[in-house]
Amino acid sequence: MLGKLLKYDFKDSLRQFLPLWGALLAMSLLNGLSGKLLPETSSAAGTVQSLSGIVVFALFVAIAALSISVILSRFYAGLLGEGGYLYFSLPVTANQHLASKYITAMVMAIGCSATALASGFILLAFQEEGFLSGFTGFLKDMLQAFQRYPKSGLLAAEVMVIALLTLSCIILRFYTAMAIGHLFNNHRKAWSIIAYVLMGWAKDLILVLLVNISDSIAAVVDLNLRGGEKLLDYSSSFAGGAVILLLLAAGAVMWLLTEYILRNKLNLN
Repeated sequence: MLGKLLKYDFKDSLRQFLPLWGALLAMSLLNGLSGKLLPETSSAAGTVQSLSGIVVFALFVAIAALSISVILSRFYAGLLGEGGYLYFSLPVTANQHLASKYITAMVMAIGCSATALASGFILLAFQEEGFLSGFTGFLKDMLQAFQRYPKSGLLAAEVMVIALLTLSCIILRFYTAMAIGHLFNNHRKAWSIIAYVLMGWAKDLILVLLVNISDSIAAVVDLNLRGGEKLLDYSSSFAGGAVILLLLAAGAVMWLLTEYILRNKLNLN
């Protein structure tokens, strides 16, 4: 049943995103080509580049706004609003409903980021002389670094995992705040905002405590593994692993709390 939910959510979301993604890439290409194909001194080149630049910026803003809207509205309207009566009448668990919204939001957010990066790459490739050769050289240097220092590949993978987990926690924080706000009969949006802020304060407090603990651990490690590359490797792997575990724990807590509210405390009145 989760597959059917995902099919519906992806179809509805892509119907909104694909035209904007295509338009952003097309306008970025038009902006770059106009500078190459039209004479630099002609008024047509300046007009086309100015107009396409404005459209590209507007599309960037539209895509960012739409990505936030999808994260918020599809969860709120689909599960907590009037759509909740239909969704929760289906033979589907709260976990499956939450997973469908969460996976769709993650994929759409990643798609928006990838499209923005591709658009920036197209603009730089046309506007900056030597960008492509420089980028190719950068990739070669990275491959050589991975070959000479195998641990650098693990570090890059670690950074990517942390980035994805951070995005996951951002989405789940929105979901949890909205679910908590919906426990109240009145002023649900206001309570959702309050819950979102309080969760941020709790996160900051936990981070401060963890930083103090990690400083203490680092001092002990420094006394026992003093000097050299071994300490550096230990410290970096410990820090990266600690961040990943923290993000996983935070995501699990928010997921379980949201699922519990959807399953036991949902108020659709």
